[in-house]
Amino acid sequence: MKISTFVRTVVVLISLPHSALCADAVPRFSDVAKDQSGKVQLMNQQDSAHYCLQIGAHLPSAREYAKLSQSLGAHGILETGFPGVSIKDPKIQNEMMNLPTYSAIFTTNAAHEITVDFYFDEQNYRPPAEDLGPSLFWTSTANAVDSKFSYFYSSTSGIPYTNMKNETKLAVRCAYANVGPQDLLYFGGPVISHALVFSVMWSDQVAPALGNGRDDYFGTILDSPYMDWLSEYNTDRQSVDGRPGSNQKIFRGKSGGAITINPTATGNNVSDDDIKKELEIQIKKGVLPLPTADTIFMIYFPPTVLLNGGSNWPGLNTCNAFGGYHTGFVSSSSPGIPIHYAVIPDRTPCHLTKPLDPHYYDYVSSHEMIESITNPNMDTMAILLDFSILSWVTLDNGQEIADFCADLPAVVTGANGHSYTVQKIWSVMRQRCVSGLND
Repeated sequence: MKISTFVRTVVVLISLPHSALCADAVPRFSDVAKDQSGKVQLMNQQDSAHYCLQIGAHLPSAREYAKLSQSLGAHGILETGFPGVSIKDPKIQNEMMNLPTYSAIFTTNAAHEITVDFYFDEQNYRPPAEDLGPSLFWTSTANAVDSKFSYFYSSTSGIPYTNMKNETKLAVRCAYANVGPQDLLYFGGPVISHALVFSVMWSDQVAPALGNGRDDYFGTILDSPYMDWLSEYNTDRQSVDGRPGSNQKIFRGKSGGAITINPTATGNNVSDDDIKKELEIQIKKGVLPLPTADTIFMIYFPPTVLLNGGSNWPGLNTCNAFGGYHTGFVSSSSPGIPIHYAVIPDRTPCHLTKPLDPHYYDYVSSHEMIESITNPNMDTMAILLDFSILSWVTLDNGQEIADFCADLPAVVTGANGHSYTVQKIWSVMRQRCVSGLND
C-alpha cells in the first residue's frame, strides 16, 4: 500500500539496531515548485504527489523532513504530536531524550527540557500572500510540515489549522529516494503460506471492470510462476532486532471463489471501521467463511461508495489518498485468527486528472494481494503499536515490496492456461522488479 500509515497516539518504545534507524543519509530535496513566471505553485496533496513522481522523486515523509532538520541542528524528533499528549510532559521527557524514532522536531535547553522552537529555513523560501501564513509543505501522510518552525501539522487533529484538509493547497517540495528497496527489513512477523483468496463484492452494484472474473483471476495468478519466487521472503530467519522469525515458507495459493454480500452498511460513505464490522457480521451470518491463517478477503466496491480511513487513517479517502490498501484485525468471530482483507475502491467518480489505465484494477488487485501475503499485519501495526507483528517493510516510510514497482505491468500464465495482467514486485535477491523466476 502506498500510504504512510505509521499512525500513533502514544509513545512507541522499540529496540532496533542503531544502523537500522540512524545511518541513512539526509534525503536530497528538490527546489520549491514554481511556475514559468517564478511564482510558487500551490497544490493539494494528491497533485503534489503526482508532481513529485513526474520529476523522478516522491512527496517527502515527515521523517525525511525531520532528517533534514537534524542535519541542520535539531536534536531529535518526537513520536507524539496528537491532542492530549504534551511534548513538555515531564513523564515522557526522559524517554524522548533516548529514543531514536520520533515524529516532530525538537531541541533541548541547558536544563534538558524539550522545546519545539528550532528554526531552519529551506533555501530562504517565503510563502506567497495566499498561503496559510508560515511556509507549509505537504508530506506523504495526512500532515503538513512548517519548514520555518519545524512543526508537523496534522490535517485531522486540528492543530493548529482546524480547516486544513487534504485538498488544501500548499507549497510543494519533493525528495529524491534515499530510502529504497535496499531498506526492506524483516521485523519478525508472519507471512501467509498458502493464500486462500476470496473475492468479495460489496453488493451487486460493483462495476464489471472491478469485479468480473476475479475468481478466475486470483485462481490463475495464485497458481502460477508469479508466486514461486516469493520464497525469498520466507521467514526462516532472524528479524532485524535478532528475534526468531515466524519460520514460514510461501507457496502457491488458490481462489476460494467470488461472494457477493448484501452489506448492512448501506451509506455512500464507508469507513474502514464499517468494513471491519461488516466482515464480522457476514462471517457470523455464514455468508463469508470462517477465516483461517491463510485467508485473504479481497473486497471490491461500487462507484457509489466513497471509502474513508475511519479511526485508522483519519482524513484519508478513496479520492485524496489511496487506490487500495490491506490490513487485518483480531475479531471475536475468529478467535486467535486475524481477519486479513484488502480493499479495492472504484475510483471512477474521483475526477482524476487523467483516465485510469485499462488494467489499473489488475495492478491494484495483484499489488495488494502480494503485500497481504508478505506483510499481512501492515496496518494493524498502526493500531496495536507493535512493530514485532510486521513482516517485510521499510522502517522510514512504511513501504512494502509492491510499492517499489507500482504500475509496472507483466502478464502471467497460470497452471490452468489462462493469462492475466499483474503488477511486477520487487525482488531483494535480484534487485529489480519481477513477475517470476525467469523474469
